[in-house]
Amino acid sequence: MKLSLARAIANEKKTTIAYREILHPKEPRESQKAQQLYNALFRLSNIFVTTNYDVWLDERVPAPAPGVVEAGAPAHITTTPMNVVYRPEQINPALLSQPNTVVHLHGSLLEPGTMIMTTSDYISRYAAYNRSSDDPKTENPVLTFLTFLFQYRTVLFIGYGLEELEILEYVLSKGPRGTGEVRHYILQGYFSH
Repeated sequence: MKLSLARAIANEKKTTIAYREILHPKEPRESQKAQQLYNALFRLSNIFVTTNYDVWLDERVPAPAPGVVEAGAPAHITTTPMNVVYRPEQINPALLSQPNTVVHLHGSLLEPGTMIMTTSDYISRYAAYNRSSDDPKTENPVLTFLTFLFQYRTVLFIGYGLEELEILEYVLSKGPRGTGEVRHYILQGYFSH
């Protein structure tokens, strides 16, 4: 809500917003808490689907190797870049078979114009002109992707607030079902930080 108001004011004043500085503060990625959290996520999977704009999942920071590091010595950390997809037309079910992939359903800081911030943006992204079609002009690739995801993959929702559970319930109850046992889980309050 605040971002959509800020964007409206910025458009009116013909100025730009430094979304990355606002939404992705320059806290050191190498901090112990960040490493603990993101390494735990990467131990669960190497394919992520997120509605977040931030770039925290866009590269994999390895867990620090055990050993003694001299005090004051600069830390050299090698990261593994992820295949980052955030444009709706690039989202497709094949991404769920590509290791080291993160799909940003609501856009990314990498291209602020792709970020869903308003009800209008949301409706436009999820317009059901055709959930699944062979005609690219009538197919909504995001809905095709989500249909496949919920039909054929086990999904773990992490970090959803209680106010968002109604949306999840709707998505899971109204979406088509595949064959076999597909499970969906939600994880809340696991880490104290």
